[in-house]
Amino acid sequence: MNPWEGLGMMMPSEHVWDAIYREALAAVPGRIASNRGVALAFHTVVDGLHQAQPGELDRLIAGEARWREAAASGLTQPPAELRQPEDVLAGVAWSVAHSTALERVLTDEGTFHWLMEHLPVHRPTVGGNSGNMALALADLGFPRVLVFTPPLHPTLARLLAQAPQIQVLAGEGAVPIAAAPVQAREGALHWIFEYPPGMELHLPGRAVTATRANRFIAAWNPGNHRLAEGTQWLHAFAPHAARFSHLILSGFQLLSETYPDGTTFETWAAPLLAALAAVRQHAPGLLIHYEWASMASPKIRAYLLRELLPQVDSLGLNEAELALMAHDLGHPEWARASGPAWILDTLHLLHEKTGVRRIQLHMPGLYLTTTTAPGGVQEERLALAYTALAAAARSAQGRATGSGLTAHLATPLAPAGLELLEALARLPGMEGTPEGVEGFRWQNLTIVGMPTRWVDRPVWTVGLGDLISAVPFSLWDPA
Repeated sequence: MNPWEGLGMMMPSEHVWDAIYREALAAVPGRIASNRGVALAFHTVVDGLHQAQPGELDRLIAGEARWREAAASGLTQPPAELRQPEDVLAGVAWSVAHSTALERVLTDEGTFHWLMEHLPVHRPTVGGNSGNMALALADLGFPRVLVFTPPLHPTLARLLAQAPQIQVLAGEGAVPIAAAPVQAREGALHWIFEYPPGMELHLPGRAVTATRANRFIAAWNPGNHRLAEGTQWLHAFAPHAARFSHLILSGFQLLSETYPDGTTFETWAAPLLAALAAVRQHAPGLLIHYEWASMASPKIRAYLLRELLPQVDSLGLNEAELALMAHDLGHPEWARASGPAWILDTLHLLHEKTGVRRIQLHMPGLYLTTTTAPGGVQEERLALAYTALAAAARSAQGRATGSGLTAHLATPLAPAGLELLEALARLPGMEGTPEGVEGFRWQNLTIVGMPTRWVDRPVWTVGLGDLISAVPFSLWDPA
């Protein structure tokens, strides 16, 4: 029975959550300092941020009828891959209309140059899932952060050197980024169209308005488009893996279903999974997390559910990606249902189908972790609270360091997160309390929820999901 049902009891007050946040500020830095080491792979790139300007998309598509039609077509169905400018415009329109982050692989060099000409980069930063995570972890004081890099080029090396404790593999092992050889003149770039709330896009017959800040990403990464560089890195990492406690993977969203030479995604994914198995042999105690990312291909998603997730301990994703999970698991109607029941149904089925021990879901206003084993609730809750402060700092300032988190105790709690927690508490079969020592318990899951801090007008949203997943997982110790 739900503890509030029929008793007239109230959900925890904001003072209770504030106390948890303050405890996190006191307890988590020590846990960070004692971390043995986090390794991160598969794509570290330069993020080329293009900050949306009022009316610029309207002016661009006004010049070509086919561009206006392409953007309008994207409202109902985003492109699977970016092979021409029309695909880029359709993807941007879909993201703005739904106010949802979207990433697609850019596979055509001419389209990449078109982007650089018409919507140029305003600010280069460290990017890619592993790059974003590495810089976030290092900024927060994790003492040993090893990151995958393709052959280093000067811009990427300079950006990573913002955090001197970042290491890369070179020669016989891990070396500080400052000592790493720079082997290439240029490399991958992920073009990011970041837009604010209220941005309008006028299309044939209608206008769409972004309800919250978000971004569309065109991932230009020809060197790792088949993840061959990632496979090589795992083989190089395997002999050193036992020196680390945590490994975070992502990057399968870079794959295409088929390639011009007749190979398929399975051709390239299978060797990578074999390399991951070799890492497991060298370091059986290593905790492995996979960070899901937006990908269009149902075949690739099904492959990852079947072949990859049973090999990892933890999974990170957002609510849009979870909706696709419900579809891929055979229940598309769940995501259309009202309330949070479909969320827990999908998470429960994911645990059952894959055997993954921990899933972390980040939604606007709420972080939610589910595990198949009891215990560790207080540690996870504090990790989520600390992460929420770091996410607020990154949103408001562009970077998050340990010294800058306390100020965000003044950032208000997200009303949407509090409402979602209250709705979870009312679900049939839910036991426990959100702030209690055992958290929520539902069927065989232990559930930890944390309402986040809400930055009303963020200046930076790129990489937030990566930070939000990387920090709590790197603090996770199920032993």
